[in-house]
Parts: sequence; C-alpha cells; structure tokens
Amino acid sequence: MNEKFKNIPTDEDTKIISEFETKFGTLDCVLQTWLYDGIQGTSLIFYKTDLENTTPEIIKNEIKESGLLKDSESTITFSQNPKHDYAFFNFNFNEEEF
Repeated sequence: MNEKFKNIPTDEDTKIISEFETKFGTLDCVLQTWLYDGIQGTSLIFYKTDLENTTPEIIKNEIKESGLLKDSESTITFSQNPKHDYAFFNFNFNEEEF
C-alpha cells in the first residue's frame, strides 16, 4: 500500500471487510468496506492534503455520479479529524441482519 495510506486509523470495534488502494478521478484513495455495530458501509479515504483544490461537496457530487452508490438516495457523510491526515467519505450504509 502507498506509504501515505499506511496509517489510516480504525476503531477497534470496526471490522474491515475489504480495502484496496485506487484512484478516484486523479486522486489517490483507499476504497474500504467495513462493518461497525451492525452497519455495513463503504468509505473512500483520501489524504487530506490531496483535497486542497476541491471541496467535500464536489467530492460528494462526484461520488453520486461515479456509480459507487448502491442506492442513488444513499446518504454520503464526510468526516476528518485534526489528529490524523485522512478525510473519509462514507456511504452505502446497510443494516446487517443477524
């Protein structure tokens, strides 16, 4: 994995189902599928400094147009923490049945 993605933080209660490094347009990112507290979701994870020339709203619109959403009405959340170097766009939330 690219050196800049080697320290992606994860909550200890989150199970990573799959992840791989890819490109979203011209931006490097990691596409990750996870399970947390009975919710399965997908994240596009970017290195914060790679997003300096764009905005979260632009990325959200590009995600909507990309075909990554399982449901066109899927909520897309954005989060970043000043304690680390990553920005997360989360979507395709699905409650897992046990």
